[in-house]
Amino acid sequence: MPRPSVGAHTNNQRSTVMLPLPGSKAELQAALNRVPVLTLGASTRVVFVRNLAELQTCHEQLRTAMLVGLDSETRPVFQKGAPRQPVSLLQIAMRDAASAAETVFILDLLALPKANVTLVLAELLASTTCTKIGQGFETDLKDFDDALVVHRYIEATDLARLTLGHTALISLQKLTYMALGRRLTKSQQKSNWNLRPLKPAQLTYAALDAAVLLHIYDAMLAETSSEAVASVVQTLDRSVQFVCDKCGATRPTLESLRQHTPTCKAVTAKTLPCGSCQRRFRTQDAVAAHIKTAHGPNAPPLKPKPKRNKSRTCRACQHVFKTIPAREKHEATVHKIKIPLRTETTTSAHTTASADEAMTVDVDSL
Repeated sequence: MPRPSVGAHTNNQRSTVMLPLPGSKAELQAALNRVPVLTLGASTRVVFVRNLAELQTCHEQLRTAMLVGLDSETRPVFQKGAPRQPVSLLQIAMRDAASAAETVFILDLLALPKANVTLVLAELLASTTCTKIGQGFETDLKDFDDALVVHRYIEATDLARLTLGHTALISLQKLTYMALGRRLTKSQQKSNWNLRPLKPAQLTYAALDAAVLLHIYDAMLAETSSEAVASVVQTLDRSVQFVCDKCGATRPTLESLRQHTPTCKAVTAKTLPCGSCQRRFRTQDAVAAHIKTAHGPNAPPLKPKPKRNKSRTCRACQHVFKTIPAREKHEATVHKIKIPLRTETTTSAHTTASADEAMTVDVDSL
């Protein structure tokens, strides 16, 4: 039986019911083992672009694209703290506007002049008629001109948020499983993408990573309305920054800001008071929750404030200490209060009276 493939629409038909995401890593692996492996369809062309002539042909064909999937491959770094390697390959999977034929161009960025690649990219990304699908593509843009602007860009995770209700970043393998019911193999993910010639398995892997984005888009578009999809279309512009309301940090896209917000460590000041007891809170939601529980009709009665233990309270500043010796040390060192020698407590009334007299201290220095 042929393996399920991406490329021809007839080979990619499946139920529009999205598969639920397994909870644990072990459950996910078991689920992936039960579904077919995704492969490229026979009708999908894969073109490895290594010189300027091939780049010019690629440029001309990209002008007819109505939908593209963008991905890249970078040599992995296994040493902690080592600088990130430059992008080695750029994959552009395109669907032709007239024929709906699909082609995956794999650009060899180690062989092609960066300036020429940037010119091709600039025209493609600036198009307002071609929709671009990616996953974290703003990171890949760092290797190109800062002036590059991506119009009509859709983050794959945003589509998952619309159709599946997931807010966290979801891997491409998980998206493929949920949207297409297929297993996207990652066997070549950590291979050396800087070695030439590339192995056929590497080229197939790179092509699939871009081509599958087109079909994830198709599957998720079938699950929601075009108006909802339009709401997640954005413009990637590195000159525009999105600011976190909590800590002031800037992020290049709404998606990266959305990922940052739940884990933001900023501590905002408690500036919002309760109108009944003047307690202060950081957010309006916290104020509302406090009023409901502390001052609402079902709120428990207020507990009386515990009486202060005068024997552990500083007689100068009223600070309460855990022990009497701690209070006495504080009085002697901070306020210069003379502390008499302790006497053994006896049952004698005379001894008790003497102790009471001895507690008289000199507070002239206060």
